[in-house]
Amino acid sequence: MQPIIYINKGPIQNVYWDYEDAAPGGPVGEISYLGTIYTNELFVQVDDYGSVWKVGIRSDNAKFEYGYIPIVSGQNFDYAYGSLYDYGYHTYKDNYQQKYVSGYKFLIRRKCRIFNGTTEVTSIYPGDFVVTDGNSNGGVSHPYRLSIKGYQKNGIFYALSNGWCDTDIEIGYSMANEATTYGQW
Repeated sequence: MQPIIYINKGPIQNVYWDYEDAAPGGPVGEISYLGTIYTNELFVQVDDYGSVWKVGIRSDNAKFEYGYIPIVSGQNFDYAYGSLYDYGYHTYKDNYQQKYVSGYKFLIRRKCRIFNGTTEVTSIYPGDFVVTDGNSNGGVSHPYRLSIKGYQKNGIFYALSNGWCDTDIEIGYSMANEATTYGQW
């Protein structure tokens, strides 16, 4: 499955090392607690087992780690980089490629690396922005990187066919007021 970057709009969600502890009827025996997804914290869904999701989080061990969460009523997870939290849906023109790109605008809080595939092509900074398709997809190899259609740097827009950018969830900027690439959360 293609990873999806979510924001937890509440309540607090416990994350477990073992699938069995997160599954209905669990935990069994000693609980394998990994960490917590707090309200307004970003995390990545990397697999879906129906009543349990495999997720990537910034754990209580201060590392990006994988664990499991039970899926129950009352949870409020939204696409972090979807149409609910963007700074508008716009069409931009890449003057170099003579190509138009439409998508959802998200802003940049600090240095943000831009990739074409796995190759870093540039960095952008506050005042610049990225454009997504609204699906909030993360990468298969780097699930904490956000899929983008293009970016604006120093007032010039650039389209990308296989674009990605940093969210920096994996290095500790997982709260809504910390994420490198951010929306109106």
